[in-house]
Amino acid sequence: MIKSDNSLKLIFALLLFFYSINSNAEEKSISLVYTLDNPKFTYLLSLFSAKTGIQIDSIELDNNKLKSQLQLDDSETVIPDVMIVPADFIGLKKLNYNPVPKNWLNPYLREKDIKNASIKGQVYGIPIISGNHLVLYYNKSKVTEPIKNWQQLISDTKSALPKIAWSYSEMYWLIPFLTAFNALPFNPESNPAVQFDTEQMQQALTFYWSLNRQGLIDGKCAYECAINQFKLGHVDYLIDGFWSYTSLKSSLGNDLGVTALPKIGNKEMRSYYSVYLMAFPNHSLSKHKQADLKELADFFQSIETQEYLSENLFSLPTHSLVFNSVSRKANQNLKSVISQMERSIAMPNNPEMAIIWEVLFKGFNRYGSGVFDAQKTTEYMQHIATRSISNLN
Repeated sequence: MIKSDNSLKLIFALLLFFYSINSNAEEKSISLVYTLDNPKFTYLLSLFSAKTGIQIDSIELDNNKLKSQLQLDDSETVIPDVMIVPADFIGLKKLNYNPVPKNWLNPYLREKDIKNASIKGQVYGIPIISGNHLVLYYNKSKVTEPIKNWQQLISDTKSALPKIAWSYSEMYWLIPFLTAFNALPFNPESNPAVQFDTEQMQQALTFYWSLNRQGLIDGKCAYECAINQFKLGHVDYLIDGFWSYTSLKSSLGNDLGVTALPKIGNKEMRSYYSVYLMAFPNHSLSKHKQADLKELADFFQSIETQEYLSENLFSLPTHSLVFNSVSRKANQNLKSVISQMERSIAMPNNPEMAIIWEVLFKGFNRYGSGVFDAQKTTEYMQHIATRSISNLN
């Protein structure tokens, strides 16, 4: 297995090298790119090869670097037979994903997860891991009873230092605040699908930036900073993804607690959630490796593999029988994680989402820096979103 430390072009060249070797060899092979940074995942790939005799030529890449590389118009980029990536990758049109045949989907896959692997009702990936949603972590050695709403933190003036941290300027963390105000700007099932210029969006931006201006959150403390502040005990609370649970648990041990995101008044905050899925770019299902790819798909959807992923990657399974078993055995922290995921909102995978994220970031910065007031900000966001999506279509 090769891990990405060098340039992506070199890595894709190596992938092409593996492919050329095995295309001339008698043994069957599949080229795979994945973004799960966990050595225990590679065991599954070697187990599959041992069981089936199908060689897996795999490369692990960083999520953001891979997405950037695939968005480039670069003829040197070699597309693999299969990718195991977050669901939003299926919104990259130029990868020419094959729709997944219905008979490739295990009948026990959770409908919620299948929907998150779809665009406009068409399934473009097989969900194998669920989650990727935000929760509220807290330090039990410092917090007896975790907060239920933001007013509890806002009214606590005992300390001039922030008591909570999160990656303030990353728009994924803004989403739960938007949901509390019913201000999500993109819903592919509504008409119009894009709505930035609303009173609800103005209220959400005003509230979000008020937390920074009151000193409740250090807006300059980015992702790694926020995690370290929490691990070191400098803040009592951290808003972060379920993906960080294992790392936080190793630092805080039994002092780590998980609870629901705090309400804004009586308004519930709901995070986006997503799945990791197996997708088939470059029309790979219509080529001669279809039977081998079907074996790989069946392997990752099996009860045994789903149990392994749950136990060793501390992830939430997409197989409903395994998911129900995990839920029954869950401790209080995991029960809270599952409860929050069930109330979360599936992140749209439509190509328009790349524009939505960019527009959110532009509006966030213009309002926060005082360039525009709230109303001018949402008018500006609506204008550039409408124009950009029109050009995309």
